[in-house]
Formats: sequence, C-alpha cells, structure tokens
Amino acid sequence: MIRGDKRYEVELLFDAEFAETVADTHWHRTQEFIWRDDGSILFRCTVDGLDEIIWWILSMGPHCVVKRPKELAERVKQLAAAVMTKYSK
Repeated sequence: MIRGDKRYEVELLFDAEFAETVADTHWHRTQEFIWRDDGSILFRCTVDGLDEIIWWILSMGPHCVVKRPKELAERVKQLAAAVMTKYSK
C-alpha cells in the first residue's frame, strides 16, 4: 500500500495474548510465524518501506515488540512517546 525506497526484513514478537489472533490472519504475502514455547509468536516479513507497518504495529499496543530492524523499533518508540505525551497533559 505505502511503498518506500528500501526493503526491510522485519521481525515482530507478539505476546501469547495476541499470538493466535495475529497468526489466524494473512497480513502480508511474505509473512512467516515461529511459535515459541511461551505461546508467543515471532512474525517475520519483508516490506518495502516502514511507513505502513509502523501504524499496524502501533495498533497492537503493548502486545507487539519490534525485534528488527533497529530503525523500525526506534520510529515506533518515538511515535509511542509522542502519543504518551499528548495523554499525559
């Protein structure tokens, strides 16, 4: 949908509470899931740009942690901090 200029290998960790919901949906043509012993899943995909996936990650709230790339984790962290600032006033 929103393509960027650079390709990224993305890894996201979803906690056990959201793992089944995420795994039950076809989100991306390159998606891959790795189930972990604690019930969480590692979601992997390859995306062309980060703008679109950032909003999807943020919609998952505290149930999703960006494992890679570092650039994506930093952008999500900055946006989450900006949201927190708006609600703390």
